[in-house]
Amino acid sequence: MSAPSESRTDPRVRAIKEAIAAGTNPTLVGRLGSYVGLVLAALRRETGRLPVLVVPDEARALELQLAMTFFEAAEHTLEPIPTLRALNHHPFSGMSPSRRLVMERTATLFRLVHGLEVSAVVIPATALLDRVVPTRVLADRAELVIAGDTLDRQGLLSFLASSGYHPVGSVEDPGTYAIRGGVVDVFAPLYARPIRIDLWGDQVDGLRFFDPATQRSIRELEEVAIGPVRDVLFDTDTVAMARERLFGLADELEVPSSRARALVDDVDNGILAVGIEKILPAFIEKLDTVLDPVPKNIA
Repeated sequence: MSAPSESRTDPRVRAIKEAIAAGTNPTLVGRLGSYVGLVLAALRRETGRLPVLVVPDEARALELQLAMTFFEAAEHTLEPIPTLRALNHHPFSGMSPSRRLVMERTATLFRLVHGLEVSAVVIPATALLDRVVPTRVLADRAELVIAGDTLDRQGLLSFLASSGYHPVGSVEDPGTYAIRGGVVDVFAPLYARPIRIDLWGDQVDGLRFFDPATQRSIRELEEVAIGPVRDVLFDTDTVAMARERLFGLADELEVPSSRARALVDDVDNGILAVGIEKILPAFIEKLDTVLDPVPKNIA
């Protein structure tokens, strides 16, 4: 649904646009709820720039996300206004953050890096403290599937496994995949529905969204992008780096070698140990802030 036509000529929207164009930082006060979403959605259309909105907390982020989404066009394949929420766990607590939250964050970062249908981004202030997978890693960790094109089936399955997808008998939840003969079902967190890839040999014979409850096709697709579902990614380079750094870190912190060895064994075997997210720097040389993947044309 698009915004009401009168918002396009609202003098207040025009004044804000002119202030932004002049290089000033206008301060808006006195309005809450859906009106803010209306103004910001209109500003995005008028300026053609990507709004990056930092709000005090997650409750305000959800409110603003819903308000702006209401005034966006209905034909988006992806969620038009994603959020970059902070991880809901404390480091060294012996617990992992919510898998769904990690998937949502990784999907949003992936979309920003690859320029996939992002109308605006809402960021709670606490998320600015987080460090995330570098842009270069997400730029390289992508699989594009095109209807009618050739596809390396084994390469796709290897990509899914190393990117954090779980193999299942039947796909129902994001971050899972299933194989049945020449059919590969993938539920990438980028999309609201799982994807069915019909293969005829190495040829993509069919590509579509489907309903996991009824198995019925919903919409034919020309292409889909598949990205990772977590930030801790296992490959030859990251595993080798983690093995070296974990033993060194254990020595510095006087952690028993048996504990360090058990963690390294998990990494070598591709096992995501509970709480391993807290040692993400052991896998990657230099992490980014949540703002680093944001395009330069921001408002």
